[in-house]
Parts: sequence; structure tokens; C-alpha cells
Amino acid sequence: MAAGALLHSLTAHSTHLLARTTNNTCSSHVCQSVASSILKDIDMNMDPCSDFYQYTCGGWIKTHPIPPSDPSVGTFTDLRNANLDSLQQLLQGTYDDLLTGVDPNSGFLNETEKEQDRSNFNKIKMYYDACMDEVTVDHLGPTPMFPDIAQVLKSLGYSPGADDGRFSLEHAHALTDALIELNSQGVGNLVSFDVGIDDKNPEKYAIFLNQPSLSLPSREYYKQPDLIAQYRNGLISVVTAILGDVAGDSSRLRIEKLTENKLPVLGAVDIEAMVDRFIEFETQLASISLPIDELQDPLAVYNPMTVGELHQKYPIADWFRTLRHFVPNDASLPDNVIVTSPSYLKELTDWLVNSQTRPDGTSTQAIREYFIIRIILSNIHSIDKKTRDLHRETIGKLVNGATEAPPRSRECVASTSGAFGQLLGRYFVMKSFGGEPQRKQVSAFIENLLSAWSGRLKQSDWLDIETRTRALEKVKKLTHQEAYSIISPDDRSPNSLQNYYSGIEIKEKDYYGNQKSVMMSEFKKEWSRIEEKVNKDDWFMTPHEVNAYYSPNFNKIVIPAGILQAPFYHTDLPSYINYGGIGAVIGHEITVRDNCKKNAYTFINTLSSMLLITQVVFMMEKAA
Repeated sequence: MAAGALLHSLTAHSTHLLARTTNNTCSSHVCQSVASSILKDIDMNMDPCSDFYQYTCGGWIKTHPIPPSDPSVGTFTDLRNANLDSLQQLLQGTYDDLLTGVDPNSGFLNETEKEQDRSNFNKIKMYYDACMDEVTVDHLGPTPMFPDIAQVLKSLGYSPGADDGRFSLEHAHALTDALIELNSQGVGNLVSFDVGIDDKNPEKYAIFLNQPSLSLPSREYYKQPDLIAQYRNGLISVVTAILGDVAGDSSRLRIEKLTENKLPVLGAVDIEAMVDRFIEFETQLASISLPIDELQDPLAVYNPMTVGELHQKYPIADWFRTLRHFVPNDASLPDNVIVTSPSYLKELTDWLVNSQTRPDGTSTQAIREYFIIRIILSNIHSIDKKTRDLHRETIGKLVNGATEAPPRSRECVASTSGAFGQLLGRYFVMKSFGGEPQRKQVSAFIENLLSAWSGRLKQSDWLDIETRTRALEKVKKLTHQEAYSIISPDDRSPNSLQNYYSGIEIKEKDYYGNQKSVMMSEFKKEWSRIEEKVNKDDWFMTPHEVNAYYSPNFNKIVIPAGILQAPFYHTDLPSYINYGGIGAVIGHEITVRDNCKKNAYTFINTLSSMLLITQVVFMMEKAA
């Protein structure tokens, strides 16, 4: 992250000196503020010829220690926190407070939609307030997740005292029911499904069958005994707090709800054994999972199969019934499913099907307990503070290094953003960016950068003629969207946003239920796309996000209003400062389309293996 400060300091400092030597110095309040921050970032006591990094970043490093609640710090995290503070002020105020100071020419104020806008605002404020209602959240403890656990156990046909033998194909029907339920809840399990753009036919959506995410950040974690020992202790503490036979007044409601949902109250020995089976089970999943770098190869992960082929190769579940449950009744199942990790599914099938004879074979009990703990970990941030703190102090600290929880208000702003990103982004834009005049200014800014990049490509001697021609054609066809969505949805229109989030029902004092409503709405919306034409105007980020992205499927870059803020950008700064700040970010997104992972996409945005071997040879010769 310090590299971001270095880039900002270098570009801005050099252009400031250039302006001074040409008698074109900007002396406005905004320019003086930026100049002051640049000087604070530099360590003027360091000789740049001895330690250039310390010279350019030393001052910034001194004033930016890593907070106990964050795993890292940098210019991006600084701006993210500033944006979250702005959003918090919005959510703690009223709709009328929001309208104060909004530019009437922004394109965001429409009297005919004002009452709908007020209703939209009150909806997200109710969500935020339910999150902030810690009295209710703490009183309920972990009990809101008990019906979800009970539903999965019911799908598996579980009953206390039932015989738990090793898994066999006889259990495939029950496992199918469990996979349907877990994926519907948005909980990681043995496989994951999603509906996304078909890389070889980007006008259509496809169903993707993937290996699941793991509870720990990567498969390498499971190879470290000391780390796993800490993880085990953390899991025992968390599971005990939720399912354990722990005495005390705070446990009365918990025990009552466990009994009501026909869930077992577990003793210490049972919990330790349960956690050991969970870790053993997930370690096996980690060992057969593909590493992250292999999943980045778009050609390697594109493996279309018919549903019949899935049944033949991976008979651990009824794939037809699973997909038929997810796909809307009025839609047909597609001819193919894109399998991203065939080797994982093969190894998983071999392990489960042969559990009766393999020494490392697993039991139905281990599978059931794996699902229970995955539900717990998936919902841990939605329940009471005591259990959240226990998780953070053990497992959370192990995963991200943070030793303190961020303020509850910060967590609730982030949760509201995750639930209503485009809607909350509308209000951020109105207060912190502007509107149509500012968006069009950024659009012209991007066009200038594209023109400059085309000029450089024409002069590049490291590309052969054919590849250069293709690259220039791709730049010509590249589109861009900036600041906020104006089509799908139209963030300027309260009616458009109401329709976009119409499937979400929000209730007072029901934070867990509200989150579940959001998840179910998103799940339904995702699968309803299966027979629709791909909408190229969809945004994959929120307007207030401090980031940017390039879409290889659409050959499009998107620059949200969240990053169009100081120190990266300001409408009142000279263009040379903005080119050194946000210009570097936009330039990165423009050029990232030519990297080794994205070059498999042609200028019509279709996945292809057309990268010419002759160009690879040509570039290697140039590098020799």
C-alpha cells in the first residue's frame, strides 16, 4: 500500500515543480491542501540518492501505523475509510438532511420521484438501524441461525441416535437435498454454483459448477500444524458458545431455541471430536482443490459438460434435480454446465464413493458436522457481540491479523453497502461527487487517456504488426463507464432503484432476517438471468467503491465515484495532478487488458486461444 503513496507523491510532486518553473502555479485552496499533503508524505531529512523509498514515503509511513482493527493501511484504505465515514453520516441523518447542499443541476433531483426516493432512503436506513440495534442482536445471541442449521440437518435425514456409517452412493439423495439447501442459503459446502457470462458466448449466461471456497484463506494454511492447532482452539471456543452445554443466564434462550429446533446440546468432548472431524474433512478438501493461480487461467477452467455427463462422471449427487431446483420453472435447463475444476470433482467423487473401502474414507457424521460449522462460520458476523468477539480473537486474528473489531457503525455501513450498493451509492454521489456535469468531465478525461494509449501502441516496437493491429482495434472498441450506473440500474432514478431492490423485505429489529432477505433476493435474481441476454450495462462494483475494473467479456473499464476523490482526483485540481493520480489507475485498467490472463479474449470479447505463437516468439526475441 505504501507503493500507492509513493506513486501519488512522485507524480504530484514532479508536476508541482513543473508548474512552478513554468510560472503556472495553482494557488487555490485545493491545490495548497494537496501540496501540503505531498510535503508531509516526503521525508525531507533523507537523501533521495541514498534511500529513495524512504525519501518519498517516509513521512507518510510515520503518520500511518496499521490500526489494530485492520490488516493493512494505505492510500486506498484511507480513502475507503473516508468514504465509509461519509456514508455513516448519511445513514445517521434523515432524508431531508441528505438533500441539503445537493446541486439542483446534478441530474439526481426529480420532484416526481421524490417520495419514492424518500421511501428508498428509509428502507436502507431501517436496515442500518437494525444492524446498529445491538441490544436486540445481543439478546438473540446465535439463535437466529438455528433454523438454518435445522433445515440442513432435516435435508440430510438426520435424527438423534441414528446410525452414522461411512458415506456411500445410497446417501446421494440426501446429499443432494443438503447441497440444494446450503447453496440456497449462500453457505460454502462441497461445491458452489453461480450464473455468469459464458466466456465463449458473451451474449449469454451460463451455469458454472465450481470447487468451494475454504474456511481458511488458502489451501496452504492446512499444511501448517501450528496454525491448524490455533484454528482448532478457536473453533472449539466458537462452537461451544453456540452449541455447547454452557451454564448461565445468557444461555437460557440459546438452550431453549436449540431444543425448539431439535438441535443437540453438545458437551465438551463431543465438540472437540466434532471440530477434529471438521478440520480433517476440510483438510482433505483443501488437498484436492486447485490452487488459486490455476483457477486464473480462463481457458483451463472452461470445461462444458452436459448434465448427463455430470451424472456419469460425478454420481455423488442428482445434478439434474439440483439444477432444476435453482433454475426458474418457466426456464429450460441449458445444454451445458461449465465445470471449472474437473479434477476437484473427480477426486471428491472418488473419495466419497469409495469411503467404504478407503482408509481415509469419510462418514455421514463428518459431512453433517462439516455443514454445521460452515453455517456457523458463514453467519458469525450477523449474531451477538460476545460470539463475534470470540471468533475475532481466535479465528479472525489468525486469518487477517486484526486484533480489534472496527466500530459497530463501520461494520453496519459496510453491511448496508453490501445489501444496497447501488442505492447507497446514489446518495454518496449526491453528497460527495456531484452528478452529470462531473461524470461527463471524467468521461472526457478517460477519452484523452485512450487516445494517448493508442498513440503509444502505434509506436511500440515490441509488438508485431498483426498483434499491434489487433490491440489497436481492441482499444478502439473499448468502452467506459464512470462515477455511477446510468442504465442498469439508473442511479439517477429512484424508481429504477426501487425496482432493482424490490425483492428485498426489510423489518425493524431483525438484522439476521434482513440479511437473509437480501441473500435470497440476490440468489433469485442471479438464477432468473439464465435465459436472458447478457446486460452489458451491469456494474460489478458500487458507485462508492475505492477501486476500478476492466471486464474482458465486455471490453469495458469502470471507474466508480468512490475512487474519484482526493488524493486520486478532484474536479478543482489542475489536470496534471489528476493525470498523476487517477490517471495512473485508469491507465492500469486500460493496459491490464493486455496481460497474460486477459490476452485470451479477442477484441470481440470472446474467450479464445488465438494468441499467436509467433507474437510470443517475437516478444522473447525482443527481450533477449
